[in-house]
Amino acid sequence: MNSVIIFDVPADKLVILKSSLKAMGYWERWQGNEGKIFYLPNNTLWKPNCELKQAKNELENLIRTLDIPLQRCIVLSVNPWDGIEGSPIT
Repeated sequence: MNSVIIFDVPADKLVILKSSLKAMGYWERWQGNEGKIFYLPNNTLWKPNCELKQAKNELENLIRTLDIPLQRCIVLSVNPWDGIEGSPIT
């Protein structure tokens, strides 16, 4: 299953949280048919072959380790999915 996590943290903590999650195998984009790249919203990441509980536990452990306040979060299972192409947010 593909797990998507959508979360809100203080803006000054978003970059460190996202880079830490990416180091754990989370992605901010996916490649669709015909090589199109789809970027997720800035506070959203996904991990392939990850159970919902695992994604939630990984996020909880990471925010505890990094001492980042988590304002809200939802973890969803998505497969298949579709979207509108975008560009990376820098």
